[in-house]
Amino acid sequence: MKTLIKAAVLSSVLSHALCASLTAQSAPPPAVSPRDSAVAQKVAGCYELLRDGWQADRDLAKFGDIPRDPVRFELTKSPARAWDPLSAYDHVTYFAVRMDSIRYWGCELWLGTWLHLYDTGSTIRVAPPLSPGGFGLTLAPRDSDLVGTIYGFTDAVSPGEKSLASHTVTARRISCSQVR
Repeated sequence: MKTLIKAAVLSSVLSHALCASLTAQSAPPPAVSPRDSAVAQKVAGCYELLRDGWQADRDLAKFGDIPRDPVRFELTKSPARAWDPLSAYDHVTYFAVRMDSIRYWGCELWLGTWLHLYDTGSTIRVAPPLSPGGFGLTLAPRDSDLVGTIYGFTDAVSPGEKSLASHTVTARRISCSQVR
């Protein structure tokens, strides 16, 4: 399983490097749509995932190591420019996520970017783009917090195994000074 996770991380890094080199060669960055901008205004800020059972979920643990430290992250209003080629193709904006409260996971590889899911109101997905596996969040605003699910996933499925597991989660809004 560790080899599978390492391969997924390497694949994500290589995908990111490819997109970054394409960005350097491409046309001007796409404009952020008014719809994506409005969602960004609503959800941008810093959050901490509440410890409400997801860290002990055995089905999630099958997709990688679950952090035991607090998981804090910032959803920014800044487009993740390395993903502009993908944004132009999908007609959505990938926004940057700042996440260094659990340093050994890496800032970009665990959650990566966030984007507004069209036709879902203000629901967003926080995940590494183009990743063959890992973890992600699907969240919607509730008061000042975000609620939804954390999910583990993989494209490499053994016979009889699941490719996805999820657990409900709440991301409580916190001061950005708490996201190191």
